[in-house]
Amino acid sequence: GKPRLITMGFTSCKFACPRIISDMQRIEKELGADADKIGFLFFSFDTEGDSPAQMKSAKQENQLREDRWTFAVSTGPIVRQLAVALDFKFQTVDGFFAHSNLIALLDAEGNILHREEALGADIEPTLKAIRQLLQPR
Repeated sequence: GKPRLITMGFTSCKFACPRIISDMQRIEKELGADADKIGFLFFSFDTEGDSPAQMKSAKQENQLREDRWTFAVSTGPIVRQLAVALDFKFQTVDGFFAHSNLIALLDAEGNILHREEALGADIEPTLKAIRQLLQPR
């Protein structure tokens, strides 16, 4: 029922996923109190490796606020459906995951309003899109 900033990844990732989470944390910090008006969602595509306990541990390790951040994992078909809806790509290559570096802004109805696909990108366009979405109409 509220806008979401969403990414997909896996908690054992040592390169891209921590940077994506860091980018989302920078956005959260810059929003200040407005960060309470959106949700931050990390959705795992590692259906075998990311258990609820692993997801909770990753959230704690990153010192993410429970009231703002959700870490989720589901079955393979649900993960694939979400990836298609977000135009997020992932595959296993030689036993490792290769994946998009996506942060997407969804409105309360789940429509994609903004996409960022670069690690360490300028967060201003994303902030602008969020602030515009949060403007009273």
